[in-house]
Amino acid sequence: MNTAKAWCSSLVSWWRSHLLARDGLLALAVIFLSLLFAASPIMGDGFLAPTSRPVAILFGLLLVLPLVIRRSRPDLAANIFVCIVLAQLAVGPTLIPADATGLIMLYSALVYGDRRRSRRYVILAAALVTLESVLYATVNNLGPLSRLGSRPASPAEGQARTPVCQTKPGESIWACGPQIALNLGLGLLSLALLLLLVVFLAFWDRSRKQALTAMRERNAAIEYRQREQARLAASAERARIARDMHDLVAHTLSIVIVQSDAGRYAGTRDPALALRVMGTIRQEAGRALHDMNRLFGSFTDDGQEDTPSAPDSDARTGTGAHTRTAATTGGGRRGHTAGQSHDRRPASGDGSEINAAEYYDGIDDLVRQARQASPGLTLERTVEGKPEPDKLGAKASLAAYRCVQEALSNIRKHAGPRARAQISEHWSSDGLRLVARDDGRGAADALETGDHQGYGLIGMSERVEALGGRMLAGPRPAGGFSVDVTIPLGSGGSMATSAHDGTDRRTDEPVEVTGLVADKGDLERGPGESRNRIERLSAWTAEHYLLVDGLLILPLLLLLTASNATYFTLDANLDSPGRYIPLPAAIIETVCISLPLVVRRRLPNASAALVASVATLELLAVPWIATANTLVLVSIYSVAAYGRGKTRLWVPATLVADLVLLFVRLRCEVRYSSPSILAWVLGDRSGPRAAVNGSPSEVAAALLATTAITCACALVLGLWRRASGSSLILQRERQEALLQGEAQRRRLAANAERARIGAQIQAEVATTLSQVIGRANAGIAMIRKADGQGSGVSPEAIDQAFEEIGRAGRAALARMRQLLDILRQTSSSDASQESKENEPALRLHPVESS
Repeated sequence: MNTAKAWCSSLVSWWRSHLLARDGLLALAVIFLSLLFAASPIMGDGFLAPTSRPVAILFGLLLVLPLVIRRSRPDLAANIFVCIVLAQLAVGPTLIPADATGLIMLYSALVYGDRRRSRRYVILAAALVTLESVLYATVNNLGPLSRLGSRPASPAEGQARTPVCQTKPGESIWACGPQIALNLGLGLLSLALLLLLVVFLAFWDRSRKQALTAMRERNAAIEYRQREQARLAASAERARIARDMHDLVAHTLSIVIVQSDAGRYAGTRDPALALRVMGTIRQEAGRALHDMNRLFGSFTDDGQEDTPSAPDSDARTGTGAHTRTAATTGGGRRGHTAGQSHDRRPASGDGSEINAAEYYDGIDDLVRQARQASPGLTLERTVEGKPEPDKLGAKASLAAYRCVQEALSNIRKHAGPRARAQISEHWSSDGLRLVARDDGRGAADALETGDHQGYGLIGMSERVEALGGRMLAGPRPAGGFSVDVTIPLGSGGSMATSAHDGTDRRTDEPVEVTGLVADKGDLERGPGESRNRIERLSAWTAEHYLLVDGLLILPLLLLLTASNATYFTLDANLDSPGRYIPLPAAIIETVCISLPLVVRRRLPNASAALVASVATLELLAVPWIATANTLVLVSIYSVAAYGRGKTRLWVPATLVADLVLLFVRLRCEVRYSSPSILAWVLGDRSGPRAAVNGSPSEVAAALLATTAITCACALVLGLWRRASGSSLILQRERQEALLQGEAQRRRLAANAERARIGAQIQAEVATTLSQVIGRANAGIAMIRKADGQGSGVSPEAIDQAFEEIGRAGRAALARMRQLLDILRQTSSSDASQESKENEPALRLHPVESS
């Protein structure tokens, strides 16, 4: 099945892309038909002089040649055809069978040519038809102008027929005027009707093709937009992971390093303090590992993001006794003993909304942490105005917390040992302004150390800009560094929102690919173009196809019930008494077959099932096969073209089953004269059917073969219509299917990206964090073992333990920054990628420079 589908799809693609081949086949077919009329190719003699059969055949071939480029170069083909027609009328026959290709050329020029030339083509076609009608009527009655005075009684070899109007000697040719006028009128009327029909069909089909092209372009644009959204969702997921890794894990590792350094300073003289600091380090490393696992598992199965935990503030530092100096000179709160925790993390993680004040209150703890961790740092915090975190919102409060966290982290790392820093808050009716400034070394230290990649500031900027705020960061003119953040009020809503609700998580803004999907009306009309009445009618019928199908069924019902003898039989003697179908039965049967066709495009499966049921019942029990059963072909075509689900399986199976029933039905009538299968079952078996007009077996075989061939053709045509994508209904259904579940597709793309890189990153970070935890456990075990033996532990051993912990922490932080490099770089490079289907696995190791 898959092979057949792929073969059919490739055939459709080839057929679509080779216009010259398709039109060339049409030209060959027309040439073949022209050769069939080669025995009498001249329908009207030449106007100026008699013509011959070779000349007529030559012009017939020339008229067919423009058909080859009628769609690829429609305007050029139309101009060439007009030139050939004028040459034919001037030196060739006035009418030949190949002139009928003019209708095809007019249709092609109107449908595929320049819309602005449509009126010109119609006027030119009308002029050519009028000219040809006048010349043909004249030549048909009087003959060529060169032989007006000597018209032969019979046509010469290879010439046209004898002139119709034979004047008597001495009689003027004007006596043929009435006959010429009659022929001219009839010719113009018939050709004008054909011309109007072709123009109507051309405009109708042009409107349908334009609507179909517009729908295909819309669907292609939607597919491209969804690919872009999936790519952006994956890229945004990497940016989100990088941002949260920095804010959660990298910040914890920085604190671990500070604690290990402080432990070397104070813990060597106080084993009890060293033990508490090591316990805190182990606790913080465990929290970092937990945060990493939570980072990659932060979405529930239904696509809802778990509420981010409130700022873990003191859980990041864990104690107020990292060092003795921190408790006395850092400006921290007195009485804060080791092991105490002011973790404001809510117990709920089920997606419930968190109070914005909890995030804002965490800023106090961040300031206290910084004072405790950096004893030489002079840090002030000022608040102007009335704090209103609830008006700010949960997301905005979290962003403010993260901004202060990053600013203080950078101050501790880069400002210097005796720097002065200030955190200023300015509350107003417009929003919150946060300013963090210091007078230390700032950016110069970052450039010298070279290990700070600025990803914290990048994440800070992304968070703030997503809320409609702004962030300015840079060195101060007088020295130091400044971060200025403005967050508007009401910019942060609930945290329990969809993880990927159509937003770019790098900026939390809607992911849209603009300019790809134009307005439906603009696409169907084209720029600066308007529809004529026929095109508007075509568009209306395409929108109201259910009503159109209903209106078409009414004349069919009247036509099929007009005669009470319309049924198939094995002989042609329909005038025998009792051979007529009762009118009520004919009406009921026709209605049962016709009415389901009203919904043949809206509900194709149900319509086909009803028609098949009626046909099966008729084959089983009805003693005739009504002519209305020809509508079964429409049902087969419709369900093959518009059907949903597994129509490719059950429709052929049902068709074969009904053909088998038809065979059995005809077999019963031929061998047993049973009018139906039910009659044969009930015992009505009078013997073989007597021949009346031909052999019943031959008639039955022909009827069965004709039915099978026509049903197969209807099925193939329907499948071809479906495969070619030339149905507006199918294109609309495809568009609806594409538009459904866009948010789900984005979530799946982000989840797939997280799953793709999450396991590798978790393994990398877990290994380094486990080393920190292992070093801390080893140090704790060493101190406890010495205390248990009563021998005490030497300061050198404690210093060595803290040194190993610090080395492991720095290695973990360095690896974390390498991962942040990779995540950020791949997130940025995705802007130039068209698809992620063939993207290689994320490189988790830095590229060594040669």
